Amino acid sequence: MFKELREKIEKTNNQRITMSLLIVNVMKSPMVDITTKSAMAATLLDMLETTMIDEDDELIKVLMEAINEVNEEAKEYGQANLIEKLNGIRKDVKEKLDRIEEGEDILKSLNLDNINYN
Repeated sequence: MFKELREKIEKTNNQRITMSLLIVNVMKSPMVDITTKSAMAATLLDMLETTMIDEDDELIKVLMEAINEVNEEAKEYGQANLIEKLNGIRKDVKEKLDRIEEGEDILKSLNLDNINYN
């Protein structure tokens, strides 16, 4: 049982690292436009906030370097403070998702069995 759990954790960790590095490589491609790179930077920012662990120091450096490169490239297109804008969008989306979840919880708690529809 512990061996299976350890293997699942290892597989998940490998997938997370592989996905991160794949996104970084795509972001560095000159064939990818700035809007796609910005979306990928937002994904990496979210990953940095939600899935990084203490042992990820080197990976975090690589991800931040890629995000900062996109931020610099965005300045060339007149998009100053891209990281701040992406963080603002991420915050707004998270708040909306939280409200949706709260609404779902309220709806689940309602007992509609005793309502007379006549």
